[in-house]
Amino acid sequence: MDDEKLMPCPFCGGEVTLRDEVDCWSFTCPKETDCRKNTAIYLAGHPSKEDAIKWWNTRAC
Repeated sequence: MDDEKLMPCPFCGGEVTLRDEVDCWSFTCPKETDCRKNTAIYLAGHPSKEDAIKWWNTRAC
């Protein structure tokens, strides 16, 4: 499950990257089109990578 694909950015459909931060995971879309200028969403509490991916892919946006 570690290599599960992330759903695209909910604002522009661009490819999202997942980064392991010190105490959270960050989901970032680098596109600067209709994406609200570099969207970044942080998931605090630092769950497992698999749980972070599952959270992103089941978000309600």
